[in-house]
Amino acid sequence: MRLSLGNNQKIKLLARRVFFNPFPDDYLRIYQPDVRRATVIYFFFCIGISFLSFLLPDGASLLGKENQILVYSRLTVLLLSAFFAFLLIKWRPFFRRRIERYSILSSGVIVFSILPYVFLDPGRMGLYFHFYTTLVVSGNILLWLTGTTVVIFNGLFYFSLVLCTSLTGNKNVLQHDFANVLIYLFTGIFGNLLINFWRVMDHRAKKKLQKAVSKLRDKNIQIEKISKVDELTGLYNRRYLIEQFELFLKRAQRYRFSLAMIILDMDYLKEINDSYGHLAGDLSLRTISDVMKQRVRATDICSRIGGDEFCILLDAIKKEDLVQLCENLRMEVAEKELSYRTQKGSPVKITVSIGACIFGPGEEFSFDDIYHSIDSALYESKKKGRNRVSFIEPIRYFPREYPGTTAAS
Repeated sequence: MRLSLGNNQKIKLLARRVFFNPFPDDYLRIYQPDVRRATVIYFFFCIGISFLSFLLPDGASLLGKENQILVYSRLTVLLLSAFFAFLLIKWRPFFRRRIERYSILSSGVIVFSILPYVFLDPGRMGLYFHFYTTLVVSGNILLWLTGTTVVIFNGLFYFSLVLCTSLTGNKNVLQHDFANVLIYLFTGIFGNLLINFWRVMDHRAKKKLQKAVSKLRDKNIQIEKISKVDELTGLYNRRYLIEQFELFLKRAQRYRFSLAMIILDMDYLKEINDSYGHLAGDLSLRTISDVMKQRVRATDICSRIGGDEFCILLDAIKKEDLVQLCENLRMEVAEKELSYRTQKGSPVKITVSIGACIFGPGEEFSFDDIYHSIDSALYESKKKGRNRVSFIEPIRYFPREYPGTTAAS
């Protein structure tokens, strides 16, 4: 049975993934500091190799002669490496989006600038082959290049070596050293593919982790919102109100302004539930909450603190403004009509009894003091008739103590 590699989809997919798979979107931008650092290390490695070339004697020096052109050629490679490293360090913002292109071009210039060594010192060609190969293999590993780029780069390098060797006519080097060069190149390419595979897999794992963390953060926000918000009305709950009361109190003491609290108690909620069902009761509660949201300021806290009880916490408000707000809330709720009908055919209406108090920053009252003071006022108001607004001066809360109130119809 004949195996056709060209028609084998798995091999095609593997080749495409290994050699022609580009980096993910924003990959180099995200890891730009690492790419830049690795490229700088590569340039310093080239500088070190260039220094090492000065320490090794060339063919002319072994014969007691000087080869000035070869010296200048080695110096050129050294200066080019230092120049490219300086540019990358000094002009960091310029290479932020060009780092891959810069790495390819600069490393190519350095590698191919060693080619004159072969022509200027053919007797040491085997040594320069190792120089060449060392720079190329280190570039494969250090530089963040795709598999396609590395294969093309190494192919051009190998072709250049073959061409230079053919032009110099040094067949011994061509026969003995090229096998080692090929082994080095394949090792560098394989190392590049492994490193890139690890980098891409690590990048994708981090992406998945970021998505998981983002989802978890969203879930935590939802849980936090649920823990603060009443599901039926969309208002804050009692726990959040108490937390905000402490913050309001500290802010009032710091900036010396008054605080106020309003409690709205819906009238006849039980009767509406019994007569029209709990859906009508829920609609009544949502109607009251909508009126509260429309009337208060953005800095005020509206909350539902019980079955039929609502509370508004206000800061920096005058007493006359508080009185007007309470009356507006009471009248606007009384004007609302539910989508239910009585036995006589008239629309069902709802009312609220309202209690309120205002206290200054120097008065040290707890939430329970204010709440029970107003609750006591509401208790007295309901005895005198519902759909009323009552104001009270806050006092310390003690069980079974009901202060006197003043009521406004």
